[in-house]
Amino acid sequence: MSRAISIDVSVYQRALNQAAYYVIPDPGLLQFSGHDRVAFLQRQTTNDLNALTPQHTLVTTLTSPTARILDVLTLMGEDDTFSALTLPGRATQTTAYLQSRIFFMDNLTISDASSHFAQIELLGPQSGNTMNALGYNKLREEDEIISTEINDVKVRALNTFGSSLRLLAPINNLETVLAALDATGAQQLETDTYEILRVEAGMPAPGHELTDDYTPLETGLMDTVSMTKGCFTGQEVIARQVNFDKVTKRLVGLRLAEMVNAGTTVQSLENNQAAGIITSSTASPRFGPIALAVLKRPFDQPGTQLIATQGANNISVTVSNLPFFSDS
Repeated sequence: MSRAISIDVSVYQRALNQAAYYVIPDPGLLQFSGHDRVAFLQRQTTNDLNALTPQHTLVTTLTSPTARILDVLTLMGEDDTFSALTLPGRATQTTAYLQSRIFFMDNLTISDASSHFAQIELLGPQSGNTMNALGYNKLREEDEIISTEINDVKVRALNTFGSSLRLLAPINNLETVLAALDATGAQQLETDTYEILRVEAGMPAPGHELTDDYTPLETGLMDTVSMTKGCFTGQEVIARQVNFDKVTKRLVGLRLAEMVNAGTTVQSLENNQAAGIITSSTASPRFGPIALAVLKRPFDQPGTQLIATQGANNISVTVSNLPFFSDS
């Protein structure tokens, strides 16, 4: 049975038309120090860390030797150290994994500082006005980090993978920052509302699309991959996917005749051939039942008609462009 989804539509509309915020559950923040910190992550992750500069972010994917997604890291450059935001719920596993990859000669320390910081995602077309009301100037560049104080609390604002704007604040001062956001008129989102907005926007998430079932190229993370920087863990697999046209499946949207659970297999109409897996599903106030799925070629083309079997029911499915609000 699909879980019923009930939300406050007025808050949903505020996120679409004004500003809202979401407190990230189980956020992750790792800190790297030591002379070899850049060289270490250069060989472990997909992007080119030579592009990382102080006061700017760089998003890179941590991949396994078979190029499967282990985490997506948003790096913040500093003079003598740098920090990395992990995917929610991944900090402990990622810390252990990276520590296991340190060579005995590496001058490097990795620590998990997740418990010391809260992360808040601010979204909506009026987010800039909200930040101005809090004392921020408009971000000059997409990847810029800006620091300021909100009611005497030091807060960093930055762009990260999948978010409009991420605020990073000391956990002990979270309520002070939330009160300041509330005073601007921004409203806090519950998880179900945030998930609807995420699926509508076509953003992959941990536990759904960003898992070790897929490679970065299959889930919309091409911008986190450098094909020119040289060797990194999983590089040979990714190079084959690019050079030999082996990216045979990709993340797409689905419009559903009725709600379908994540994990359901999607099949072709003609011969019941498996086309892929539904990875996220929700009920959108604007679009009705929708989902994200990773589908094989040629079933990934917009407008393709498929079926999803849930129990005894065959449910009609139509492949959609992402984000959903780009559809006509």
